[in-house]
Amino acid sequence: MKKLIALYAVLAILGTLFIASPALATDIRNGELLTVEDVLIEDDLYLIGGTTTVTSQVKGDLIVVAGEVEIDGNIEGDLFILGGNIVLNGLVSDDVRIGGGYVTINGKIGDDLIMAGGEVTCSANSAVAGNVYGAAGSANFKGSLTNLYIAAGTLFIGGNITGNVDLLASDYFKIDSSAKIGGNLAYAYKENAEIPDGVVTGTVTVKESQFLNTEEIKEEVGGFGANMHLGMKFFSYLALLFLGVIVLLAFPYSFRKYTELGKKSYGNAIFYGLLLLIGLPVVSVLLILTVVGYKVIFILWLGLLIMWPFAKIFVSYFIGSLILKPGKDVAFWGDFGRMAFGMLILFVACAIPVIGILINIITVVFGLGGLVLYKKESIKVLRGKKMA
Repeated sequence: MKKLIALYAVLAILGTLFIASPALATDIRNGELLTVEDVLIEDDLYLIGGTTTVTSQVKGDLIVVAGEVEIDGNIEGDLFILGGNIVLNGLVSDDVRIGGGYVTINGKIGDDLIMAGGEVTCSANSAVAGNVYGAAGSANFKGSLTNLYIAAGTLFIGGNITGNVDLLASDYFKIDSSAKIGGNLAYAYKENAEIPDGVVTGTVTVKESQFLNTEEIKEEVGGFGANMHLGMKFFSYLALLFLGVIVLLAFPYSFRKYTELGKKSYGNAIFYGLLLLIGLPVVSVLLILTVVGYKVIFILWLGLLIMWPFAKIFVSYFIGSLILKPGKDVAFWGDFGRMAFGMLILFVACAIPVIGILINIITVVFGLGGLVLYKKESIKVLRGKKMA
C-alpha cells in the first residue's frame, strides 16, 4: 500500500512541477537521428528518437526510448533505456535499468544493473559495482561483477565475479576455465554442468531444474497469481481510499457539487469523458509533428494519469450518495462513509468477468467527464465574481 500511496503522491508532485515549469524539471529532446554532445547537462535528460547517441556528461538521470542507443558519456544519476539495439560504453554512477533486443555493456556501473533482453553481453571491459539482475534469451558475461542473478536460455560466464552467482539456464550453460567466482555458485540446469576446478571459491549447489516440472510450476504460479491479484485489489482499494480521504479533507464541498452536476448533466459528463479519451490520442499524433510536441504530449498524458484515480474517487462518492442520501450539512464521517461504500461497490463490480471491463470503462468516462464539468462550473463561478 505504501508503494501505491507513494506513487500517487509522486504523480501529483510531478504534475505540479511539469505544469508549472517543465523546463526547470527536465531536458526533453526528440529526433529521428538524435545526438547529444553538450559538454554538461545539469538536469535530468529525456530522449525519444530513432537512432540516439549521447556523448555528454549528465548530472541527473538519463531516460532513453529509441530504436538504437549508444551511450558514450558519463551519467551521474540513474540510467533507464528501452530500445532495440543498446550499447553502453560510458560510466554510470548509479543504477542502470535496460530493456532491449540486443544489449551490450562495455562501460562501468557504480550500482545495480537490471536488464532484460534477447541477447545480453557484458564484455571484458565492463564492470558493475552492484548486483546484476537479468533475464535473457542469450547471455554472455566476461566482465568484472559483484553478484550475478540471471535466468537465460543460453548462458556463458567467463569473467571475474567477486560475490555469489545464482542462475537458471534452459538450453546451454558453460563456465569458462578463465572465470573466477569468489563466492558461492547455485545453478538450475537440465543436467549437471561441468565446473572447471578452481573457478568457484565457495560452495557449488545444484538446484532442481524447474524446466523439468512445468505442471508443478503452472499450479504454483496459478495459485500465487490468484492470491497476488486479490491482494493487489485490496491494497489498491486502501490506497485509493487513503487518497480519497486527503481530497475529502482538502475539498469537502467538491464531492457534493460533483454529484449534483453528475445527476443533472450525466449525458454531458459522458460526452466530455469520451471527448477527452478519444481526443487526447488524436491531439498527440498531431503534436508529434511540431517542434515542442513531445513536451506537450508528456504533460497532457501525465495530467490524464493524475486525473484517473481522482475520477474513480468522485464516482465512488457519486455511487455512495445514490444509496446513502447525504443530509443538508457537510459532515466528514458521513461523506467518508458514502465514498468508502461506493468505492467498495465499484471494486466488486469491476471484478466481475467481462461485465467488469464495461463497468470500468463507464466509470472512467463518466468520472473524467464529471471532472471536466466541475472545472467548467468552477471557472464560471470565478468569472462571475471577476476572479478569473
